[in-house]
Order: sequence, then C-alpha cells, then structure tokens
Amino acid sequence: MEFIFKDISTAFGYFVLTLATLFGMAECILKNTFIITTHNYITHVLLNQIITWLLTGVSIRKLVIFENRK
Repeated sequence: MEFIFKDISTAFGYFVLTLATLFGMAECILKNTFIITTHNYITHVLLNQIITWLLTGVSIRKLVIFENRK
C-alpha cells in the first residue's frame, strides 16, 4: 500500500509540473501574440517562466519526498 502511495504522489507531482509547464508556455504564446514584443520583454518573460518552473519543480519534489517519509 505504501509503495502504491509513493508512486501516486510522484506521478501527481510530475502531472502538476507538466500542467504548470503547459500553462506557462500558453501564457508566453498569448502574451507574445497580443503584445508587440521587444527582445527585452521576451527575455524577461522567458526568465520569469524558467524561474517559476524551477520553483514549482523544487516545491513538488520536496512535497513528494516529505509524503514518502511519513
């Protein structure tokens, strides 16, 4: 039972991370389409998204590790 729970929590973590990535990409595309972009703006958005994805990934990994310890 514990093994199954570990698998589910890990899968859920990856699922949330994938969703966050997809929404981030969609947001980038929408912003870049509707706003006349400059090079600086694109760089700024991409950096923001990368930082967000990294933070999300780290927090999900911590959550999964914490759940597995119980």
